[in-house]
Formats: sequence, C-alpha cells, structure tokens
Amino acid sequence: MSPVRLSRSVRYVALILAAWSVTLALRALPIGGEWAPLGADVWVALFGWLIAYLSSFAIVFETLPARRRAAPPAALAWENRWIALLSLIAIAGAFLIAFDFAVLRGYGFGTPVALVRSEEVANVTQGQGGSFVSACGRLFTPALQIAWVLVVVRWRTVWGRVKLLLGLATFTVFAEQTFYEGGRFFLATLIVNCLVARGLGRSSAPVSTAPPRRRSLRTVIVGVVAVVGFGAVFLNRAAALNIDLSSVYLLYTRTFDVDVGAAAIARLDGGFGALWFVAAMFWIYVTQGANELAVLMNAPQLAHAHGFFQFPQVAQAINMFGGAGVGYDVFTELPNPGTYNTFVGAGYIDFGHLGSIVFALLLGALTALSLASFDRRRLGALSLCAPLFVTLGVFSPVISLVTNLWPAMVWASVVGWTVHSRRRAASSGRAHLTAGTPP
Repeated sequence: MSPVRLSRSVRYVALILAAWSVTLALRALPIGGEWAPLGADVWVALFGWLIAYLSSFAIVFETLPARRRAAPPAALAWENRWIALLSLIAIAGAFLIAFDFAVLRGYGFGTPVALVRSEEVANVTQGQGGSFVSACGRLFTPALQIAWVLVVVRWRTVWGRVKLLLGLATFTVFAEQTFYEGGRFFLATLIVNCLVARGLGRSSAPVSTAPPRRRSLRTVIVGVVAVVGFGAVFLNRAAALNIDLSSVYLLYTRTFDVDVGAAAIARLDGGFGALWFVAAMFWIYVTQGANELAVLMNAPQLAHAHGFFQFPQVAQAINMFGGAGVGYDVFTELPNPGTYNTFVGAGYIDFGHLGSIVFALLLGALTALSLASFDRRRLGALSLCAPLFVTLGVFSPVISLVTNLWPAMVWASVVGWTVHSRRRAASSGRAHLTAGTPP
C-alpha cells in the first residue's frame, strides 16, 4: 500500500467528514431558528449510512491493484469536438425546456420564476404535470457538466472557439434555469464539479501548473460569485411575493420542525434584513435534511419508491414508451413533498433502511473505482464520472443529487466509450505498423 494511494483515500474521507461536520455544526447554530432535537434512531440511521459509505470507499480503494500513472495523452481534435458537441447538446436541451415553458405552457418570458414554480406544483398535484419536451431537455442539459469537466482537465489544450461555444452553452442553460426552474443546484453542482475536477487534476499531476496564491484567488472568486448568485435568487423570489422578509421566511418554514423565534424575526425586520434573509434561507436549505429524515421515519405508512424517487426520469420513459403507469407521486406519498432530503433520506424513500445502506456501499465502491481511474489520468467513463461521484458525497448530508447527475454520468459513459474505442483503434494501428516494419 503506497503512501500516495493512502494519502488520496485519507484526504477523501477527511473531505466527506468535513462536509458532514460543517452541515451538522450549522444545524446547531440558531441562524434562522432552532431545529427540534433528533431521536437516537435518526442519528443511528445518519451515521450508519456514513460509516457504510466511507468504509466501502476505503476498502475498495485500498485493495485496488497499484498501477503506474500513465502520462496524460495530448489533447486531440476529437476531444475538442466532444466538448463542442456536448455544448450543443446542452444548448438544445435548454431551448427545449424554454420552448415548453414559454410557448407550450404559455408562461412567456416575463413571468416570475416563483410564480412559474408555484403554478407547476399546483399542476402536478392535480395530475397535470410532466412533459415529454421538458423531459428530453432535462436529459440533454446535464451534458454541460461533462463538457466542463473535460475543459477543466484539458484547459491549456482546448481550442479558443470551443471555450467560446462552451461559454455560450453555459449562459443559455443558466438563462433557462433562471427564467423557469430556479437553477440553484444545477449551478451548485456545476461549480463543485469543476472545483473537484480541478483539484483532482492538480493532485494527480506531477507538478502544479499555477502558484498557490493564484489558485486560491480563483477559488475565492468562484465562491463569491456562487454566494451572490444564490442570494440574488432568494431575494428575487421574496420580492415576487410582495411581502416583508420575515413573513416570507415564516411562510417558507411553516412545514418544518423548526422554531424561528423572536430573535430571528427581529433580525429579518432590521436594517440588514436582506443579508439575514439570505443567511437564514441558506441555513434552512442546508440543514433541513436531518429533521426531514426524522419526519420520514416517523411516518406511519410510508410507501417506498423502489428507485423512482431518485430516478424519476426512468419512470417517465417507461410510461411514455410502455404505458405501464409506474412512478412515485411525491405529493401523495411523502409527508413534506418538495423538501430537501439527505442522501440517507432519499435512499430511505426509495429502498428503506437496508436498501439505503446497500446504496451507500455501492456509492462508496463506485467512488473509489472512479477516483482510482482518474488517478491513472485516462479520460474514460469512470474517470470522467469521478468529479460527479465526489460531488454526490460532498452534498450527501444536504441532499441527494442523483436525480440531477445520473444523466451527466450517462453522457460521461458515452464520451468515455468513444475515447476508449479510439485509443484501442490507435494502439492497434501502431501495433500493425510496428509489425510490418522491416528489421
């Protein structure tokens, strides 16, 4: 067991433990109120999942056979073409969703996103939600995630015009998200995926390519932009309701097991109310998952989704092409539909306690395999998925992002398969040339 491999596994375990520690520490701070205490059964479920996940990761990673890192192959034309193609696919997905909302559903381009979301929730509760056009769009837009992973890993050798096309795709997707879907977690996952890909690439490279101060400044700039973006989304939705900020916050938290308290209300109504509102909304979004798990576990008769909670697109595809009528109605089956569930809670909704642990073991093993593949610095399907698996782990104490990221993993698999095929063809061609060369 080499020191480098041990260092990689230890660093990843420390990263996940830090994410969970920060989330639970924020939950204990009365920023937007005070959460009700959790029962012992909830704590056992949370930490049992975490232990299973990290144990699976460490065991699989440390038992993989050691391989020498291959030198990173030069960026070829087909890599740039793939980035361009993925960008175009993401643009097509954004246009499909925008067309569906603006034209087919009649929202146009000026309806506030808060009103759009409330109308869509009402439609879903009445059995009128869902659209084949938007479903296709949501399968296409995650291609942007893999395009960015490729660009981050190959930044110095990606063509300038391809970077411009990727920038256009990013702007188009976020414009669609901002107008019709909110886009908080698409933005968050894209930023985290890029940071993870950059960190993984830097740690697997033999020599760092930028001074530490410059790298830290870039990370800080990205973090500030993300925080400002989230704050703008929160304030925009509050302004659309045309009521004071404390009333907006009380309206949002009315279904949660949290005591807002007079002190929080006073801060929201004070001179820095907008800043406190953004902080309180960030706090409630990040920390609600643990108490929502308690609500799920205390539900007298919770019907499990058998995978369709985290993979709803699969149910939609089955219903569209097979007419089987499968799926999971979150508005009928869940006590608090629309809230954020930790990865533990999402696994519990889908498979129950035992299934959630099995899912954790599987996720840990796949994360280990993908990180080991990335360490070999070969852009195959597993290595392209490595930043996505790490992002799933980082967000696990907050929410399961499987629904958002599994389509991106499909695109990563398509790209990785073509990469592998071209490499095999190139190797075979070189072998034939070598065999045919006279002595």
